[in-house]
Amino acid sequence: MAFPFGGSLTHAQLATKFGWFSVIISIVFLPFLMLWGKLLAFPVWISWIFPSGPFYMIKNILVFPGNEDVMRKEVYSAPTSVSRTPPGWNCLTDVEGKKFYEAFWGIIQCLDLDTTEEKFVVTPNVFTWLLVSRVNFDFPPSPVYENTVRFYFPLKGPNMINPFCWVTLMFGITGIMWFGKWSYVPFKTANGITTLQTMFPPDEPAKKLNADNSFKKYELQDAKKIN
Repeated sequence: MAFPFGGSLTHAQLATKFGWFSVIISIVFLPFLMLWGKLLAFPVWISWIFPSGPFYMIKNILVFPGNEDVMRKEVYSAPTSVSRTPPGWNCLTDVEGKKFYEAFWGIIQCLDLDTTEEKFVVTPNVFTWLLVSRVNFDFPPSPVYENTVRFYFPLKGPNMINPFCWVTLMFGITGIMWFGKWSYVPFKTANGITTLQTMFPPDEPAKKLNADNSFKKYELQDAKKIN
């Protein structure tokens, strides 16, 4: 177990994916990061008074014909990183321990994970400092040649005009953008991965969603529309 996050992974396993420097500084600075997240960026008292989310902000559809389930096997769940340094963003799923780890610019945070063969549902816990309402990873039935990732943030109400909230979000979003545009480009090119990204997409039809916001039935994309 990687103290203080819990789960089934060890510190050494986290270090294999993120590096020892990231593991050490993330634990050392965790109290400060939690205070920043809970008191300034996403104040808990505001969420008690005003609805804060979920706000549907980003939808990514990734298509990888000929490389079955490559994103889940080699990026989301692989014990080692496929990214160039600095990665900007990276992640690791702990299915057994029901934890999801991600690092923004080398700083790791921990979230809770609910998973089946056709979904990852990522939600915040007490150690989450860059708060999300949820992130949904959806996969079609086998064979898997694409997947969808949807990001929901607590940006409704006063959080929409909270500068600390936006600074924190931009820290994370710039890391994800760096990952997509530079650090994993060689891997992306080698595996023929193409991406369709939509910012501020329309809400998904409620009749198509389960209670945890995952898709009831994955609708395969028209590859011709993916750039």
